[in-house]
Amino acid sequence: MTEVINWYSLLNSDNLLKTWEANLAFRGEQVYLDARDGTHVEGRVLGLNPDGSLRLGTGPGETHTFRIGEIRLRASINHFSEAFFRDDAGSAFCDCDYVVDDGLHS
Repeated sequence: MTEVINWYSLLNSDNLLKTWEANLAFRGEQVYLDARDGTHVEGRVLGLNPDGSLRLGTGPGETHTFRIGEIRLRASINHFSEAFFRDDAGSAFCDCDYVVDDGLHS
């Protein structure tokens, strides 16, 4: 029982949240969020709330909270270097699930 109490105090500490947040994937980056309920949101990963939920900035002064385990994040291709997504012919592409068509090349 002592061991359980020790683990609980570690898991319930501010240090765990700080460490988790410091190693958070996509922190500060623009992402697409797909939620189980069908919600699709684009925003910047701001960090975590004390309960472990994800804070996403979706516009000036707008912050939304999403529960971890209910979502899937992907980097937003709109914010990568344009050269990374151009082939020799000038066509847009990426190595992910998306095909980019910016309408600038025919």
